[in-house]
Amino acid sequence: MSKQRRLVAILFVVVAMIMASGLAAAAGVTWTSLSQITNPPAGITWASTKFAVPNYDGCPGPTSDYRPPIGNNPDGCYGNQPTTHRIYSWSETGSQMYYFNNADLRWYALNPGNIEGAPTAREGACLAWSGQQSSDNGHNLGEQTLVLFGGYISGVGYSKEVNIYNIVNNTWEKKLTSLSPSPSARGYMHCARFSSSGGGSWEYNGIVMSGGFNAGTLSDVWVFCDHADTNPYEHDLLGCGASVRKWVQFSWDTSCSDQSILTLKRAYGSVTELNTRVDPLHNHAWDDEFVIWGGVRDGVALREGAYVTWNQNTGGGVTFHCQRFSDFDGGGGIPLPRYFSGTGYRPHDLLPGLLGMVVFGGVASSGNAQNDVRVMNWERSTSRIYYYAATPTGGSPSLRYGSEFPCFYNEYPGQPGCDTPVNYMMFGGNRPDGVGLQDTWGAYVT
Repeated sequence: MSKQRRLVAILFVVVAMIMASGLAAAAGVTWTSLSQITNPPAGITWASTKFAVPNYDGCPGPTSDYRPPIGNNPDGCYGNQPTTHRIYSWSETGSQMYYFNNADLRWYALNPGNIEGAPTAREGACLAWSGQQSSDNGHNLGEQTLVLFGGYISGVGYSKEVNIYNIVNNTWEKKLTSLSPSPSARGYMHCARFSSSGGGSWEYNGIVMSGGFNAGTLSDVWVFCDHADTNPYEHDLLGCGASVRKWVQFSWDTSCSDQSILTLKRAYGSVTELNTRVDPLHNHAWDDEFVIWGGVRDGVALREGAYVTWNQNTGGGVTFHCQRFSDFDGGGGIPLPRYFSGTGYRPHDLLPGLLGMVVFGGVASSGNAQNDVRVMNWERSTSRIYYYAATPTGGSPSLRYGSEFPCFYNEYPGQPGCDTPVNYMMFGGNRPDGVGLQDTWGAYVT
């Protein structure tokens, strides 16, 4: 081999090692103001999805109600193919559900039926796509649902109300106010889609909720079981069971509580799932895991990223494991600890062993509101987060906190996915003086 070719080969290996270690090229963001016909009301938007959510599960259709398609069940589930992929947002100031359509870049107000199940007006609730599945006592045709939990009711106090929204039927299916057991009333907690993987006969499908605030920072973790129906072909009835909506309290092992730090004890943090597609035979292991970053614990702002996984078992164990990460500068400096940021999803295994998250704005530990985009590469093998400050072009939204910053898409066939470069959407939040904002922007993050 010539000296030049050896040098090229060495450089190639070095570049590959740098990429694998999370030290990628500098990040950038191109902002575009999106003029709107209808905007949600101005203000904080804490309850929103972190990516576009399908209306159906995307699994093969059943041959009859609940009966799997014969010889054609490649995803380990059955239902229907999605016809829409939308970002959903609960307006705290307008007390109404909205969706953002990535096809025409517009907001649309939803007016769901079944007003008996409609949410009580409140702020600081959390919203997540439910992990219920047609093959595991979920809706038999694969209709997808969203779960809204908690928040603060003006003049009343913190709430523990649960509301379930059916995307296909555009209805509030349930309003649950007196479940027992139940998490205590709270606001500004962290919710993510949850579907148990590797649990044998123990099924827990719905959302996971942790932390939050009510007269102090909370640390408990719960899974809400959104098992809407009874599937006669499903025999895994331990755990949540069939035809039930209920809470199950989980706990954590010592990895989440060593060094006198309760990893999940925080409020106002950033959380995101690690999977955006119902695909039990291929990516199901990511459905019971999430990453959480930033927030406030007992009045102190955090970075403190953690990769949280359910300790998979077939004996009904309900504990989580935490891998905590240290902070490294990938380009542009390590950000100050912050909270109340807009949070966007990035897929698992960006490179082998690499997770991700992207955040916008929020309040730094200095007390100042921000308007920057920070791209994070989470390297599992070294427990390091590499931070990249995205250099803006095309103008930028103003300083703010409490906005949303979801990815336009998801990992379903025909969707571009959420690996950078990709589009994110920013809406709302409050100015540093507390005045609500109502602008919508597209952010092309590279």
